Formats: sequence, structure tokens, C-alpha cells
Amino acid sequence: MRYTYEAAPVRAAIRLTWATNDIRRNIFDKDRTRHFYDQIAWFSTPTGTPLLQSLTYTKQPGSFDFVPHCYPKLTKNELSWRIYDHYPLWAEFQIG
Repeated sequence: MRYTYEAAPVRAAIRLTWATNDIRRNIFDKDRTRHFYDQIAWFSTPTGTPLLQSLTYTKQPGSFDFVPHCYPKLTKNELSWRIYDHYPLWAEFQIG
């Protein structure tokens, strides 16, 4: 059986959140719905109940725009040759 991009994580009980669809993932992204290089996923049931009982996803994801802080005098193209051009993603979880 051939797995598709979306089918493989679902079969393994790993769920992706659609709350991260609007997050910019790359320093060159302009259309936020076009690129999905990186994802944040966690284990949950098909109804959304977390399998890790001590963590609850708060639906507060984001990315960190490091461009103004790393090599500020370089263009984005020049920067991409010196450092990874994907933004670090983050997600907030409630513990307990």
C-alpha cells in the first residue's frame, strides 16, 4: 500500500493540527497556504483526545522569524546560504 503525505501520520495515530496552516515556515514564503515543509504533530485519538495524558495542546502555535536577528545586513538569498532558511516552529502545551 502506498502512503500519501497525509495518510501516513494518521495511520500511526499522529495528528497534525490545521491551526498551523497560516504559519510562515520559510524565509521566502509569501503565500502562507502554499508551503508545508515542517509540521508539528502529536499522538491523539481520532476524536482529538491526547494519548499523552499529561499534555494538552492549547492551539497556540507559531514560528520564529530570525531574519532580523541573524546577519541583518545580508539579503534573504545571502542569508539562506549561511543558515537554514526554515523558521523554527513552536507549539504551546499545558502540562498536567
